[in-house]
Amino acid sequence: MSEMKLKSYDDVILVNMRDSEYALAYLQDALDESIEEFLLALRKYVKANGGIAKCSEEAGLSREALYRMLSETGNPELRSVISVLKAHGLHLSIDKVKVHEIVEEVVPEMVDVETTARQLACA
Repeated sequence: MSEMKLKSYDDVILVNMRDSEYALAYLQDALDESIEEFLLALRKYVKANGGIAKCSEEAGLSREALYRMLSETGNPELRSVISVLKAHGLHLSIDKVKVHEIVEEVVPEMVDVETTARQLACA
């Protein structure tokens, strides 16, 4: 009987990041979450699509600068992020926040305030 080798989560993500639609959704979700999550996702995307050396050449950045930028402690300039995205045929865009997204963020806080107010009134 042959042994089945399980792939790690990161290995699966790296394979999936080669699919442009998957990568776009992954990067967008990460950006919606936080800047840190976005930079982590961008690092995975670069790794899955040619690596640091290829990306640095296409983006016009040194490998060292790209490594620093995509490191966990990286604090890249927006122009550098745009260069990396452009090198991969991607771009940042700005869009209005949809009303339901605002409500999802605000309502839980309002519910907690109302619940706390009711609890205080009953005490």
